[in-house]
Amino acid sequence: MPPAPIYEDPSHASVSALLFEEAGGNKEMENNVTEDAIKARSIETLASNLALRESHADDEEKWARANASFYLRSTVGPEACSLVCHISNVREAYLELKKVCWSPSHHAIFRRFKKLDNPRYKKGDPQTFVLRFQKILQDYTAFIGKMILLQELCRFRRAVIGSPRCRVFIPSLRVNEEDPDLMDQVYRDFVTAVRLFQTLPKSR
Repeated sequence: MPPAPIYEDPSHASVSALLFEEAGGNKEMENNVTEDAIKARSIETLASNLALRESHADDEEKWARANASFYLRSTVGPEACSLVCHISNVREAYLELKKVCWSPSHHAIFRRFKKLDNPRYKKGDPQTFVLRFQKILQDYTAFIGKMILLQELCRFRRAVIGSPRCRVFIPSLRVNEEDPDLMDQVYRDFVTAVRLFQTLPKSR
């Protein structure tokens, strides 16, 4: 933020002292320090202070605009930024983006994506987890269209990779992108591998 300017004191006493200081002991100049001279210098000082204040306010506005622009560029993509690059007020920028970009369908897709991103298999019946995952996936793809097989595979892998029960399943995955039944096989392998793990004796 620009530093605040230093203003001159326009008071009668301060201006009078300043004029005598400027006279530097010169009697002729000291004789010119009259009430009219003090009043005239006070008016000049007030005008100078006003100009400084206006200049500082202008600098603050430019700083705020540049700062807001920086934050906008760092938090939104280039397309969204181009819509609001001329706006320095954050609320106005938000309202403009909301007017142009937001719609109920966008919001619904986002909510479904967040829901799709949340499932994590930890324990329990693997078949139940698969059915729940497929239901969430179906709800999401109903809005955006069908995923390609590798996208679905990556989403499912993300959902199960954190579980120690999948230590057999993940390394044994065999992916054939040309197989239309790839995901059906992946789900079956997952259920089989986890149930096998559940039957193994626990280490002591």
